[in-house]
Amino acid sequence: MLFREIIGQESIKRKLIKVVNGGRIPHAQMFVGPEGCGNFAMALAFFQYLSCAHRTETDSCGTCPSCRKHKHVQFADMHFSFPIFSKKQGGSICLEFLEEWRRAVQNSPYLDAAAWRGYMSSDNKQLNIPVKEAADISHKLSLTSYEGGYKMLIMWLPEYMRPVTANKLLKLIEEPPDNTLIIMVANSTENMLSTILSRVQKIKFSRLTDDEVRNGLVTHAGVASPSKVESITRLANGNYWKALQMIQADAGEHFHAFVGLMRMAYKFDMTGLVNWANERNDQGRETAKQFLEYALHMVRQCILGNYTAGQLARLSEDEKGFADNFSSFINDRNVVEITTALEEAYYDISRNINGKLVMFDLSIQMARAIHR
Repeated sequence: MLFREIIGQESIKRKLIKVVNGGRIPHAQMFVGPEGCGNFAMALAFFQYLSCAHRTETDSCGTCPSCRKHKHVQFADMHFSFPIFSKKQGGSICLEFLEEWRRAVQNSPYLDAAAWRGYMSSDNKQLNIPVKEAADISHKLSLTSYEGGYKMLIMWLPEYMRPVTANKLLKLIEEPPDNTLIIMVANSTENMLSTILSRVQKIKFSRLTDDEVRNGLVTHAGVASPSKVESITRLANGNYWKALQMIQADAGEHFHAFVGLMRMAYKFDMTGLVNWANERNDQGRETAKQFLEYALHMVRQCILGNYTAGQLARLSEDEKGFADNFSSFINDRNVVEITTALEEAYYDISRNINGKLVMFDLSIQMARAIHR
């Protein structure tokens, strides 16, 4: 990963480059930021820059043997730890999922936990970083460097660590072996042990701006349609992974599906709601999840419209026209019920519960809620 391939976060890029060139690299860091902000991509770029044989003052060369190995996630002294599920009795370690991990990272370093779950085909099993992984990390980092430089560990989503796992890693984080660097890449520190947080140097990443997402879609993702860029940017809300997921989606189709749901729910059109649920299910789980995210966005904008006299900032003209007319039916009496129903439907779809049942149940809840 090259620094120039990362969307936004320019001040952090400059800071990390300065750290490497100054030779004063913290042995344990934590890159904390919301989903889709690029903190994992930054960790990859940082370690590639550190390993590059011909780095410049601004980036890795991208062509030396070390850079080529990093590009294919095959640099011998780069180790990864990430949430997994147990494949067998007695537990598993991340090494057992290394091929899936390489495919996921090469596809996009902006991925989230839900996308990673899809690579593992873990069904409904709970993801975590197990205690057995702590022993494997300690073993790998105790070995001599294969490439002759730093040994590096990226722990992705350390908030998935079990407390017993975290406790077993405390000494390693505080006093790692010589020439060993650790970066934890987290979306949240809320559920992490304070003893872990006190042993790392934290760098906070901000949510991407609309301009940064827009530039990423045009320059890096190759989206040519200005209207599509604008539509995706509005819905992504600073999450570049979400933006990448929506490139293949049709925001106009989500809009018409949302309008159809609300109109049939208002009329209590049961036949129409059954057909609507079947159509949503037939489009597949990922499209259904994207629709539910879109619906949550529209509900929020309708509520915003109730308090800002219709001055909605993140809607197209068609969306604004509908929201102006329909926002009175989404109000303080039912907004919690509506958003809860949408969030629960998203959770159920993510857990592989029957899509037809989930969507039909959602439509019934919408019909009840908008008549509050």
